[in-house]
Amino acid sequence: MINCFLGGSKNRSSKSSLCSSEGVFTCPEDNLPLDYAKIYPDPDAEVAIMGSVVYCIHYKEGCKWSDELRKLQGHLNMCKFDAIPCTNHCGANPPI
Repeated sequence: MINCFLGGSKNRSSKSSLCSSEGVFTCPEDNLPLDYAKIYPDPDAEVAIMGSVVYCIHYKEGCKWSDELRKLQGHLNMCKFDAIPCTNHCGANPPI
């Protein structure tokens, strides 16, 4: 998990991105290139984010699973709603 200090504005645009099309990370506040010396791992933020309770990405399809984000990938490995439509258009949804 990588975080960076971006300043204190609360009015960031939801469309802003940290990475431009050239692969250079830019600040969403002023669009200036980020100083890589100020980009650092943040273990406390990682613990907080990964401990957040989330629903399965297939909640709308009927999956009722909910747990910590860090457990989501393990759930998706066995979620019966994690399937793709059959390429033969037979109506079956084999697991991914």
